[in-house]
Amino acid sequence: MANRAPFDDALCCVVEEVRPELVSFHFGLPEAALLARVRAAGATIVSSASTVAEARGLAERGCDAIIAQGANAGGHRATFLAEPIAAVAHQPGTLSLVPQVVDAVDVPVIATGGIADARGIAAAFALGAAAVQIGTAFLFCPEAKVPAPQRAALRAAHGGIGEPGSLEPSPIRFPRSAGLMDGHRPWGLPLLPPLSLSMHGGHRGGAHARCSGN
Repeated sequence: MANRAPFDDALCCVVEEVRPELVSFHFGLPEAALLARVRAAGATIVSSASTVAEARGLAERGCDAIIAQGANAGGHRATFLAEPIAAVAHQPGTLSLVPQVVDAVDVPVIATGGIADARGIAAAFALGAAAVQIGTAFLFCPEAKVPAPQRAALRAAHGGIGEPGSLEPSPIRFPRSAGLMDGHRPWGLPLLPPLSLSMHGGHRGGAHARCSGN
């Protein structure tokens, strides 16, 4: 679970030593004392919001910019106020969320989720975003060490996206595959970390070995 460790004193000490220009948080912000130390280190603080309420909460706590993460985004949801799995059904898409967040806060808004080309960037700017964050599209870059079968599976994923609540406590958006059981909970039971990470970590290794897209 080291890759999902909470932001604590040890990590804050790293920020104070390295003094990065920007520190970005997901799943909400750390406690006030840690956040104050990050700011004192000179970093710009940004964090992700999946709803207007979350964006307002981040602004009230002093975020310098807010990432508006729409339901179109791949990977983990930034949800931190609502019950994560239930929140999925009510989360707005990116082009709906961005103007709402822009109207609700007085800090720059960064749009993310389902934006992969110039048209999406232009649309986000037209809706008031100050910047755009792109993620999944970069998996097709030569520098990304993604096996060819998995790149092909991503390209063919239109209309085939799973939104499960079984792999981890927070929802994840990913292409459906046999290995991920089409977004359903295995055996009808929740599968929580570290078991889920161990199981799917092993599966990912096997998929690489078989050159499979699952």
